[in-house]
Amino acid sequence: MSTIEEFLQKFNQAFVQNDINFIIDSTTDDIIWTMIGDKTIRGKEDLAVSMNEMKDASGLEIKIDSTIINGNQAAVDGSMNMEDKDGNRKTYSFCDLYKFRDDGELKIRELRSYIIATSMHNEKA
Repeated sequence: MSTIEEFLQKFNQAFVQNDINFIIDSTTDDIIWTMIGDKTIRGKEDLAVSMNEMKDASGLEIKIDSTIINGNQAAVDGSMNMEDKDGNRKTYSFCDLYKFRDDGELKIRELRSYIIATSMHNEKA
């Protein structure tokens, strides 16, 4: 497993564990995270606010299906399950496109996320 692939697994696991410090430390000060069809986060301060808003998501599970790395760019696709505020389980498929700093330091400077609801369970978790 490459250093970048290992880093991306840790980065995604940080979301599951709500490790906001790891996520913030893994990005550049001018990070741009575009959630296609939703919002764009600009800078570490905005990222910290958004991460704190997401910390109440419970039962989050992420499964990475594949990782593709090309120079200072990478793509990760997989699925995630989580409970909504009413306790219903939802499944999503995602694809995240990462761009890292050009100087070789393993920090994310740009992230584009595509997330699609693939199923909705009407039963409580």
